[in-house]
Amino acid sequence: MYDILFDVTSRDITYSNGDFITTNNASTQNGGIIELSRCAIFVNPMLGVGLEHTMNNNPSEGALQMNRWKQQAINDGATLATWTNTVNADGTLNISANVSYE
Repeated sequence: MYDILFDVTSRDITYSNGDFITTNNASTQNGGIIELSRCAIFVNPMLGVGLEHTMNNNPSEGALQMNRWKQQAINDGATLATWTNTVNADGTLNISANVSYE
């Protein structure tokens, strides 16, 4: 069975030319996301919510989306889901999220 390729090194799904890469190797399929991946991808709007861009343009909307992420992670079985943002020297925000399913 084919599924989306999961890169264990980068802990993310893979894509090329705007499309997901698929594989029939079960050990590299996207089921690994459950165990190894971040719960959301913040810096690439194509694969995630592009939250750093959203947060820097509209902090209220960014905070709303992060709180939605946190609740969804808990609904999906996370025992802990937290997020923080810090202001970089250039005024942009650096968003950090942590989730645990243990």
